[in-house]
Amino acid sequence: MNASCTQALREENAILLRQLQALLGAITRTDYERAEGPFSRGGIGKHVRHILDHYAALLASEGEVVDYEARRRDTRVETDPAVAADVCEQMIQVLQNTGFQRSEIVVRNVWDAGEGLIATGFERELQFLSSHTVHHMALISFILRYLDIPVPDDFGVAFSTLRYEAASR
Repeated sequence: MNASCTQALREENAILLRQLQALLGAITRTDYERAEGPFSRGGIGKHVRHILDHYAALLASEGEVVDYEARRRDTRVETDPAVAADVCEQMIQVLQNTGFQRSEIVVRNVWDAGEGLIATGFERELQFLSSHTVHHMALISFILRYLDIPVPDDFGVAFSTLRYEAASR
């Protein structure tokens, strides 16, 4: 994988984390913690914590085995938007300043019948995190709209969709 592709993936993820960080600065703690109606299993805070846990799993692996199952699940991140914003900033800094020496890494995967290791690469996992983050940001966007809280039109929309829409105008 070439360095420009890796850098583009790092920047794409940093942009998403900055969008999330901006939201965290604009939402009340009460709304951040709310989990009701169709979203009773997971409000905004749980989705944000889930997103950040995935970044932490990859970035803490230092290019070795990535274990998305062994997430931190820190309840402070899911109940306090200021704590979550700080973690966003930490993830952005690590993402931009980490110098993985190996592009080939392994992800531990668990299923009902057991577990195994899957060969992958740092760049592929950055692509996964981008897609995963957009997916959860889209869910957060639905929750915000359900709560009648304004949300930017591009929040939770894939970069490819935004490019397509811009080209179609």
